[in-house]
Amino acid sequence: RRRRRRLGGGGGGGGGGGSASVSVPVLRRATAADRRAIERLVVWNHLSLSADEPEELEAQERELPADFGVLRDAASFAASAHFVAEAGGEVVASAGVARAEGGEAGEW
Repeated sequence: RRRRRRLGGGGGGGGGGGSASVSVPVLRRATAADRRAIERLVVWNHLSLSADEPEELEAQERELPADFGVLRDAASFAASAHFVAEAGGEVVASAGVARAEGGEAGEW
C-alpha cells in the first residue's frame, strides 16, 4: 500500500544520474499500537521547542505528565480521536482530539 516517488535525474537536462526513493506519507486513523510512537514524537517536539532555554526546558519536562496525559493513559487514548501520518513504516506526524473533561458522547 505504500507509494514511492522517485526523485532525481532520469531523462533530459541537468539532473545527475542517481535517484532516491522517498515514501509518500499515508494518513490513517491511529491504533492503540501507535500510542507509544505518537507519545515519543509529541514529547520530542514539545521539548525541542524549549531546547535553547534551559529554565523553560526544565519547566516543560516537569509539566509533561499533565500536558500529555491522554497519550500516557491507554483508556484516555482509546476514548479520543487520533490520526497519524506514516512514511517508511514510521509515524512521522500525528494529530488528535481528546474529549473535553466531563464531556458527553459526541462532545469534543
